[in-house]
Amino acid sequence: MRARTRSQTLLENFTTDAETEKAVQSILNPRLDALGIGIIRKNKDTDKVYEASMDGTAVEAWITDLDDALQADEPYANFGLITSRSQFLKGVALTFKELNAESDYANLVRTLPVLKHWARAMRISMTSKPKIHEYAEAQRELALFFAEKMLHWPKSNTWYDNECLYNVGFLLEKWGSLRLVSQEGMEAWQKKLNEVLRMGNGFANAGAIPQDVRELGQAAIDEYMTKRANDKPSNAQWVYDQGLLQQHAYMSGTLSAADQLRKERKTLTWVEFTTYWLRFMVAARMRCVCLVRARWRTNQANYRSQIANLLKDHREYYESVDMYLSAPDLDPVEKARQQRMLRRMRFKGVDISKGDACKARKS
Repeated sequence: MRARTRSQTLLENFTTDAETEKAVQSILNPRLDALGIGIIRKNKDTDKVYEASMDGTAVEAWITDLDDALQADEPYANFGLITSRSQFLKGVALTFKELNAESDYANLVRTLPVLKHWARAMRISMTSKPKIHEYAEAQRELALFFAEKMLHWPKSNTWYDNECLYNVGFLLEKWGSLRLVSQEGMEAWQKKLNEVLRMGNGFANAGAIPQDVRELGQAAIDEYMTKRANDKPSNAQWVYDQGLLQQHAYMSGTLSAADQLRKERKTLTWVEFTTYWLRFMVAARMRCVCLVRARWRTNQANYRSQIANLLKDHREYYESVDMYLSAPDLDPVEKARQQRMLRRMRFKGVDISKGDACKARKS
């Protein structure tokens, strides 16, 4: 973008102007460091200036930082970005204000519409599991990014802009996330491939023998290999663990929502839930009785049998709710009550190992 000209000017002044160097070091660099971005620094021996640098984690943090602020449409007139929620924009704005660089700040403001569309599109593209409607949103934002840039700076498009316009949306729709076609994605697939291969060779490729063990001799190696073989999970345990992990990954959204509700204390205890459930059952049974009584005039002979049949259907329909719970986090009072009930069942000779506990409790 054209804003790069201003940043180059800032870097050039960084080498010759002590005031610029002080402002960057004290205002901008701490905020860059908070985002994981490599700070702007100077080699004191050669006066060479090193620009800010970013790895993958820093890029993702930077994109999130920009998107959160730009989607909120924060005020920017008269150095308004000094109160921005974005660490990056706030740091740049404070630096320009400290240097009284109004023209540089004006150029920064000109880039905001372009950055807004780009940050939104990239944030969606880097999401591991974007929603269906977000694919179309990402393609629209990429097109708006390209158009907005061309409106501000005609004929300034680069190969990157063309890739964003024509290819990124296609890759996102095909693969579901740009993470899958990145270095991160390739490493993830390699890990999954190794796990599959381990299933075919008895989990033999468990890694090299540590060098310090080799130095102790063959006896230490044999002991190490024996311990590793004993610690190796069985095939059944491995399949169970993988299934559990995949289930947790599939339900990550639901589990995260449940954790958030638990933190906000918006959940019910088992006793509270049972109370509400019993109230519902009583109200539903009363409705069954009233419904049959309303039909009593048409068929008085079968009045009582109709009530019995309707209540039976009602109990069978909701039978799965009134089940025996054995969760480890069960309410202590309810857990103790159920344990007493199980002891009575055993005393009466009920075989609770065959799943008859619920039936015996209802009988």
